[in-house]
Amino acid sequence: AGRIVVKIDKTTGYLCGYHEGGRQVLKAPFVPNFWRAETDNDWRGWKTSHYLKVWKTAAENLSQPEITTESEGAVAVITAKRTLGADKAQLTLKYSVYPDGRLNVAYDIKISEDVLEPLRIGLQGQIAGELDNLTYFGRGPQENYSDRNDGIFLGTWETSVAGMMTDYVYPQENGNRTDVRWISMADLEGNGIQFLGVEPLSVSAWNITQENLHKAAHINEKERLHGAYVVNIDHCQTGVGGTDSWSQKARPSDQYRLLGKHYSYSFYIRPVRGAADAVAAGRRMCR
Repeated sequence: AGRIVVKIDKTTGYLCGYHEGGRQVLKAPFVPNFWRAETDNDWRGWKTSHYLKVWKTAAENLSQPEITTESEGAVAVITAKRTLGADKAQLTLKYSVYPDGRLNVAYDIKISEDVLEPLRIGLQGQIAGELDNLTYFGRGPQENYSDRNDGIFLGTWETSVAGMMTDYVYPQENGNRTDVRWISMADLEGNGIQFLGVEPLSVSAWNITQENLHKAAHINEKERLHGAYVVNIDHCQTGVGGTDSWSQKARPSDQYRLLGKHYSYSFYIRPVRGAADAVAAGRRMCR
């Protein structure tokens, strides 16, 4: 589509390439993510690795994709369907490429009634490291979660990947932002990529992988990525809880857990040309 080339991996059904004018923006595919690097309340309290372990490796255990391609007028549409186990969950990813270079990613998951809740509903990928200048419209500037955002205000915030993170002594899930309408990731000239939610998103960026965040026991054990960084473009994440930190009461209140059985969301990806372009697109395309 003009200067944009979108690539979907036929073996997985995942978005694995977004080239803009010859620049490869993605450094790793956008993969479904149902987990998080456990917080203190997760592993000390409600023991998510024990009770919710089906979701820890769910992305690795999905079936081979059923992929269909079609045209809807001038829009190219690719749909990938995958299942978890014996119908524990059904995941559908739909990619729509528009002539102007916009890519819409639609995510839909149905979870069986006998399967406990995930910790996250979203997609995780890696972005080229030179696109390290982040601007977003959402709650900020500090990290916030569904049960920790009442005192965090909506605004347009500028930061970096390192600035997006919170460096806990015991590495764990960190840096999330809620109610994000859009986020742009640009180089020093302001050129890059923008994600725009059809509805508000939950977003974070790390200079370390989720696996390393989970494994590292101290700050000095964190292994920084080079030439890329991780970005989470999520529908939602369970809250952090903390009524206590040593029992099932450590888990979030029910309204901040992902107890539903059907979740869907979508967002657009587009090239961005500076802060003014990002703001204008956000006003035009986001709720």
